[in-house]
Amino acid sequence: MGKFYLKAGDTGTALQMTLKNPDGSVHDLTGEAAYLHISLNDEVTKLTRNMTIVDAANGVVQYPWVAGDWGTGADKIPRAKGIHLMEVEALGAKRTTFPNKGFDSLVVEADIADGGP
Repeated sequence: MGKFYLKAGDTGTALQMTLKNPDGSVHDLTGEAAYLHISLNDEVTKLTRNMTIVDAANGVVQYPWVAGDWGTGADKIPRAKGIHLMEVEALGAKRTTFPNKGFDSLVVEADIADGGP
């Protein structure tokens, strides 16, 4: 996936990705659950959200952002501009983390309506 851009507070564009194994093949999610983990740029706060499996056989997962994701507090994404690390964990008989190397990025841009630049 790489980078996913989002304006602070937005809920209209879901995060959707295809999970791929190290060899480039899609990861079959049949019988598994998927979780989105976000490490906020403060490097202390870690968020976990349940993902929806859209197409298990083809490794497609989705997280629809909700208003409750945004704000202040230990379980919120700050409305200020920032770059946060993301990974998806698939849990079934075994645990697999995606991407297999490094992290994806959630790039939050300030929103003018929220007092941005």
